[in-house]
Amino acid sequence: KYVPFFCASVSLFTVTLARMVNVYWVIFFQDALAFSPLYAGALTMVATLPMVLFTPYVGQLTDKYKPRWIVLIGQMVMILSFIWLAFFMSGGNVVLMAIAILTSGAGIMLIMIPSYSSGLSSISSAKRGIGGGILNTFSNTGASFGTAILGAIFTGTQFGYFSFALAKNPDTQNLEPSTFEGLFSGVATAIDAVKALSSSLQTEIETILRSSYNYGITSANLLAAFVIVVALIITFLYFKPKRVRKEEKEEIFMEPF
Repeated sequence: KYVPFFCASVSLFTVTLARMVNVYWVIFFQDALAFSPLYAGALTMVATLPMVLFTPYVGQLTDKYKPRWIVLIGQMVMILSFIWLAFFMSGGNVVLMAIAILTSGAGIMLIMIPSYSSGLSSISSAKRGIGGGILNTFSNTGASFGTAILGAIFTGTQFGYFSFALAKNPDTQNLEPSTFEGLFSGVATAIDAVKALSSSLQTEIETILRSSYNYGITSANLLAAFVIVVALIITFLYFKPKRVRKEEKEEIFMEPF
């Protein structure tokens, strides 16, 4: 009876978990690509444009077509955008990154609106206040898990790659990797440690460190894509809500949660 509601909850949990990778996009833009904070923030905010401009139209699509297919399309769009970023973000091409970020925002919108409306319409009107609270809880919990998990993957793989690359190189194998943490962020101790080295080693350290950031953000983007793949499978197999009628939709969103 409550399978559509459960699937809507999973959909909201996974989309908010995956979207938190944008926190680490900003770090990557500033540290690895040397973008200013303003430029990095503005580029990331491109993802909000579809939500600002096209939300009413997605609502109309939800009324007209089956919510399941809209959610599936949104999930496929998000998967493609994350894979696109995994392969092209390290190149620093702003146009290619902006297209993928814009696409990911469209995917988020296509997932969240039908998930909320169909999730609430699948339960009785007497329970919609509780249902709305549960859906919001799943969404907020997904954001918390996403920040923690994706952050661990980004920083862990980045530092692991950096440590491995230093140990593998005969010229840098005796250097302590943690000494250079925060170099691109302007940490004084890391900058002093690099200045103590020869110019050739300085260049080598910066190259390896930049490559480690590329590896870290690629891992985070691919994990975000994997999370949405899991959600897509669940949606395809189990998410079969009824189409939300206009009168019912008005009733859902007029009720206070």
